[in-house]
Amino acid sequence: MKRIKTCLAGIASVFILTSCTAKATYEGFTIPDQGGSTLTPVTEYSRTLDLDDICPEEETISEYTSDDGLCVIQKKKHYYAVTLDLEKGDHYKAGAAYADAILKAAPDFGESFEPYLFENITMAFSEANEESFKSLTERVTALKNSLEEEYRLEAEGFADRISGGVHGFSKDGIISYEEALTLQMVPDALRGTSCSAVSLDESRTVSGKRISARILEWLRGSSDQISQIQTVLKYKNGDRSITTVSALGLLDAISGFNENGVLAGILDVGGTNKCEYTYEGKTCYTFALRHALENSVNARDVAEYMLAESDKFTFSHNIYVTDEKDAFCVENSANELLGKARIRTESTPLRPDYANSPDGAFFVVNCYVSEESPDKNAFDLRNLIRWRKLSEWFDGDEKFTSGSFRSRLASETKENYDRDLPVEGADADAFHVLVIDYSTGETDVSFYRPDDEAGVPEYIKIAEIKK
Repeated sequence: MKRIKTCLAGIASVFILTSCTAKATYEGFTIPDQGGSTLTPVTEYSRTLDLDDICPEEETISEYTSDDGLCVIQKKKHYYAVTLDLEKGDHYKAGAAYADAILKAAPDFGESFEPYLFENITMAFSEANEESFKSLTERVTALKNSLEEEYRLEAEGFADRISGGVHGFSKDGIISYEEALTLQMVPDALRGTSCSAVSLDESRTVSGKRISARILEWLRGSSDQISQIQTVLKYKNGDRSITTVSALGLLDAISGFNENGVLAGILDVGGTNKCEYTYEGKTCYTFALRHALENSVNARDVAEYMLAESDKFTFSHNIYVTDEKDAFCVENSANELLGKARIRTESTPLRPDYANSPDGAFFVVNCYVSEESPDKNAFDLRNLIRWRKLSEWFDGDEKFTSGSFRSRLASETKENYDRDLPVEGADADAFHVLVIDYSTGETDVSFYRPDDEAGVPEYIKIAEIKK
């Protein structure tokens, strides 16, 4: 409109200069077509929710047990609840039992997971062909052999049983032995996607106890395949018992927590184009995180273990870890070109383009933000957007309950920084959002639901940790 006003002002001045007595007229002047407005009301990009502090549990619809009784799968409305008994000590049988129970609970498991697996292979190798299958088999075999014996045996038992002796890579709806091993190592052998995490300490909560969230933005498959098989897996193993949240059939730790209330999750860090991928002499950070959760009593122990192992992993990543007292980010660089491996705390100085998080809040995104870290990681713009959004949402001295905390995480309906980007960060489109309220010990999860057009998260209580 400014351009039109300028044009009209110029026409009027011509009349004034030509004749002081001439009567102004717009006869013959056609106003240009301006088209519709491209502005979107702010209210369409945000909302105010009022989620309850206490979340409901889901009833079991059906239950399936492996022939030997080592694995029980309960089918819920939005997820599978799995219990895997490791107390008998035979990890090969436990892995086979998990596969046996899956074949009963989800007979179409191969039809769901195999297309997703091939999509990841194509992303990693540009093309799924015999050459890429050979290369992938070599790296997956090497990584499997690098695992601790109990994890290796579980993976082998699972692969033997789920495959029924079928080998090789083929889009046939059957999970072969090699495909079964690959699905256990997608983050380590192929790659995952973006995530974020938020923790508020006692100064920012109504209860005076920490509240922590881990948001997983994982590839769901072109047809939302693995959204249909979201899973909460309880490893029953005495004082080493832990719970992981991921997808049916996975034995590693993508998101998880132990009996002491230590919550941890993996976050990819980009920049792999700066260094060549190698698996020789390496192992899986997802299984290392499972080990850390099984053998640690607090967040500091997990962080220090993962840092000490940093030179053994294939990809650079962040490990978010928190308990009632602390929150850390292990910036686990697999190559110094991408940054220095370190543990970031609430007091760690940050690189100049990342503002300090608000008092009492701790954030993690998909890049290294510690001072002197490189500023050109992959997805850097998205990470900066996510960081700024979190900073705005949790700025000031507002105190949160579990419900208001979860409501704030889902307050955005559309990207309001760069509308060419998809919604990024703590939103209702995440694969899952895992929250622990340390005042009650309640652990809740919101699972992505493809049929939910409103995008309002529905949190489900899945556990109660020791307080």
